[in-house]
Amino acid sequence: MNANRIKSIVRTSSVAAFIAVAALGTAGVANAAPSLTADDRDFLALLEGEGIDIGSDSKAINLGHHICESFDEGYSFETVAQEGRDQSDLTDYEIGYTIGAAVYAYCPSNLDVIPV
Repeated sequence: MNANRIKSIVRTSSVAAFIAVAALGTAGVANAAPSLTADDRDFLALLEGEGIDIGSDSKAINLGHHICESFDEGYSFETVAQEGRDQSDLTDYEIGYTIGAAVYAYCPSNLDVIPV
């Protein structure tokens, strides 16, 4: 899955807000610590490419892992998105894109939970 596929998934899904953190500050991949994994760099690059600012690299990475853990625990896409509605001010697009980017980078085995 590439960024265009993620955009396609986001455009076809109807989510309202996203998980855990509001967009604060500016944290780009250029400032990423050298200890980041390739998956971390991919995830951060996808978010940065869409102008989605979660606050810091560590917050974004933790969020990505939280998304995957939620799916691994059996939560639905709608439930994960609802958590975001309750805890952030991100737009529908940002929520869906972040969910798609997390699944792409960290847990591609969960692709089936994303509505197409």
